[in-house]
Amino acid sequence: MATDQQPRNYDAISPPEHRGMTVLDRDAFTLDLKVIALRIPVKEVGPVLSEFRDQLLNLPRLRNIVSDESDKAKRLVLLGRHVTDTG
Repeated sequence: MATDQQPRNYDAISPPEHRGMTVLDRDAFTLDLKVIALRIPVKEVGPVLSEFRDQLLNLPRLRNIVSDESDKAKRLVLLGRHVTDTG
């Protein structure tokens, strides 16, 4: 659900148009996003999701919680692109 503060702009993440492409180039559909993530213990993910509900990454087909490969006891909660690091 989009709010007045956070309009959804899917055009910014849409794949580029490649008219006349005869062979599918899967690299044309790759998108790298740089977002801020919170490293949270698994047991605390639920309360954190409730608290940061309006700041989560909310894109179609992308999860906003992913496993932390460096520590299996933690998860990464991905925040939206509108959230910035102030230092």
